[in-house]
Amino acid sequence: MPVPPSLSELRQLLAARFPPSPRRDDSVAPTGVAGLDEPLSGGLPAGAFTELICAGSAGGGLVLHAALHTTRIARQRVGLIDAADSFCPDEIPAGLLDHLVWARGGGSSASGDLKNIWSVADLLLRDPHFALVVLDLRGVSERELLRTPSATWYRLQHALEASRVAALVFSSTALVPCARHRFRLDDTLRAPAWTNERTALSAALQPVHERQRQQTRSLSA
Repeated sequence: MPVPPSLSELRQLLAARFPPSPRRDDSVAPTGVAGLDEPLSGGLPAGAFTELICAGSAGGGLVLHAALHTTRIARQRVGLIDAADSFCPDEIPAGLLDHLVWARGGGSSASGDLKNIWSVADLLLRDPHFALVVLDLRGVSERELLRTPSATWYRLQHALEASRVAALVFSSTALVPCARHRFRLDDTLRAPAWTNERTALSAALQPVHERQRQQTRSLSA
């Protein structure tokens, strides 16, 4: 069985796959979903966590699709950490996947698997070549997630502040103590609505802005 690559080797692989480019000066990363972008003055804030609580898969999937479309037009790179291995690329037009790095989890709720997720998150959130990193924790045991030390999140926040990457966390319950913004999205779309285009469905999403923090404090890594 081949030996898994180390974090330094993974960084080298990412650098080879995505050559360095000038860092954007933008302070936000638009998602293409008005219900998220407008309350945040144009998009997700760089260098900070935004948490979207969405227990179901429909709303989160529409947000991800819209974000892939928007970042593709802007020629920006996106990282997806798919903790429960639930992302289905067949549902996304191939042209929207060229700029995506997809890190697949094992779909398990074991603590050891979560440690791997945090390691991958630390890797991607430190890389300034990403405009947006999505951490999808839906489908992972809430009990295990809630046992994650706050210091883990603050170390990741410290990485974000250095790289100026925008981070979006999909969760089924409030998890991120240092999140600058927290939204809640109920899956209220009914069956007839699914006959519409994804763009129209995204426009119909109405996330509720539950929390805003003006400033966060980070712990040293």
